[in-house]
Amino acid sequence: SSGGQGKVFKGKYKNDIEVIIKQYSSIGEKDNKEIAIYKELKHDFIVEFFGSFVDEAKRVNLVLEKAKGEDIDYYVRNEIEFQRQGLDLSNFNEEERQKLELKLLTVKEKLIFIIQLCDVLIYFKKKNYK
Repeated sequence: SSGGQGKVFKGKYKNDIEVIIKQYSSIGEKDNKEIAIYKELKHDFIVEFFGSFVDEAKRVNLVLEKAKGEDIDYYVRNEIEFQRQGLDLSNFNEEERQKLELKLLTVKEKLIFIIQLCDVLIYFKKKNYK
């Protein structure tokens, strides 16, 4: 798939760790800053930076921990689709919810995500990242 500044691939690191390889088509000042920040980040709710390399085509590639589960875009798209169809989650019991093709976050899961996001924002503020 494609990220904001290039392509993203799945891979393996040290044969057993699932990773994402973020490949930059070109490197600008903003990208260099992003790479420098990745190298410094150490937080439970931020993917780990394993390293970087330059491939044969002279593209810079970052090797990052693959986040567990689906990315937040997946859930946002599903939530939008669910609302677009005019479905009301309260009308479904647990078994019926599991049969739905659309995976939605529960209120509890949403609150946990918001708390984790706030924790990361506090971490960024303490590190003085902008």
